[in-house]
Amino acid sequence: MTTTSTFNYDQSLYDFLKDGLEKDRPALTFWGKTVKGRELLAYIADFAAFLAGYGVKRGDVVTLVLPNLPVSVVAFYAVSYLGGVISVLHPLTPRDKILSEMDKTGSKVVVAFDKLHFDWDPEGVRLLLVGAGAFRSKLFAKGVDIVNRVGKCLSPRYESMKHGFVPHESQTGEDVCLYLHSGGTTGEPKTVVLTCHALNASLPATVGINPPPTDHECMLMLLPLFHGFGVSVCMHAVLPYGVRIVPVPKFEPKRIARLLRRHHATLLAGVPALYSKLLSVGAFDRKGLSLTTAYCGGDVLDPAIKREFDRRMQDLGLPCRLYQGWGLAEGVAVCCANSAVWGDKPGSIGRPVEGVDVLVWTGERIADPNEKGELLLAGETLMKGYLEGGERWVTVDGKRYLATGDVGYRDEDGWLYYVGRNKRMSVFAGVNVYHQEVEQQALALSSVKECAVVETVADGKPCLALYYVGEIDKSDLIAALSRTLNRYQLPRLIVRRAELPKTPTGKVDYRRCE
Repeated sequence: MTTTSTFNYDQSLYDFLKDGLEKDRPALTFWGKTVKGRELLAYIADFAAFLAGYGVKRGDVVTLVLPNLPVSVVAFYAVSYLGGVISVLHPLTPRDKILSEMDKTGSKVVVAFDKLHFDWDPEGVRLLLVGAGAFRSKLFAKGVDIVNRVGKCLSPRYESMKHGFVPHESQTGEDVCLYLHSGGTTGEPKTVVLTCHALNASLPATVGINPPPTDHECMLMLLPLFHGFGVSVCMHAVLPYGVRIVPVPKFEPKRIARLLRRHHATLLAGVPALYSKLLSVGAFDRKGLSLTTAYCGGDVLDPAIKREFDRRMQDLGLPCRLYQGWGLAEGVAVCCANSAVWGDKPGSIGRPVEGVDVLVWTGERIADPNEKGELLLAGETLMKGYLEGGERWVTVDGKRYLATGDVGYRDEDGWLYYVGRNKRMSVFAGVNVYHQEVEQQALALSSVKECAVVETVADGKPCLALYYVGEIDKSDLIAALSRTLNRYQLPRLIVRRAELPKTPTGKVDYRRCE
């Protein structure tokens, strides 16, 4: 297996990938069909020629509105092949939202999934369609019409290996390569601007938290391209390293349970809700699994989920454990993690990964052990900034750090802990109340499956509202919380819901809870 020191992070995403794939190992599997590295590079070059035929050139922004498919991986690197900038959106993003995001980024070309967007061709924008059966010679979706007949298309559709050749445009590590659309460190929607160096440096940050890999590693690509965790940990940080990826276009827990065994997946990464659903369908109960490492990020991991996952792995005699991490799109996903390499501490988000520096800042100084403060982030994977501006930077001992808006602390042994968001904090009678701490106490009750705390107003006074999914009665819930929370932390309004609203990335949408 190639070592991380052999990679050059100051080049384009395509060149970085190419360095890893030229050894021609199995690179990507979809519906039982596998392509090796050099064949995947040939697909990328052909798709680049397709894009170039419709005017895409160096410096252009291409918007991808795609589920996880082989053609999505190919399109991502084809933009880099041409020296362009990739902007990724949820495949179900409404048309008007796509256009507004394209206007913001200056994008004039959108590559979209034909089943969802075949019937529109807005003026001033070039819409290019791709289908699940784009690579009919090798990779196709079972049960999908490989001719891709989806009505009368108004836009060109890609069909593979017939577009000739266009020269590759190189980029440097400082060139912008990717726009990720994030909630921002201040809670307002922002566009994260990432350079080639930042995204390439996610490889050592990810690989370094794992034991030495074998030549048969396989990652299920469950998280989507528009998610920082998906684009880095599930694809760009592992594919050049010789890990075979399996794109999963739709979250179907029972099917994923089968894929884990069928493809002998060794690596898994996801958000807490993903693991909760997979546990509920018995995905980790059956023999035949090959998992060695599983990571959880994107939201706070309920300790009960970790305990249950680890127990089931132990029952199967597997070394795999579920490791909690912390990261954000501004730092290309993983920034801290528990790890089989340096250990696992319950409740902790772990230690900073390679190339990343995390400080706990009181506002005036570095916090003492167990003293809460804002988490500051620096390092090789850090974003250039927001496209809209507005990021907050803090200089400590001559080094510039991003103020993340996340609150945490470091214990005496150097392990980091996440408390909550600055923007998810209320002040009652001069006391700081972090919504996340209240949620953690509620989730510690087995009868609470999901919950969200927001600030609201009752009887003309600010207070906390708790929305939850579970069987426990409201009076019993408040009684249980009264035993662990102080009076400032206790919610005055408690509402039981059948489900909580979610963002496109599967997180609780706090702004829509009320």
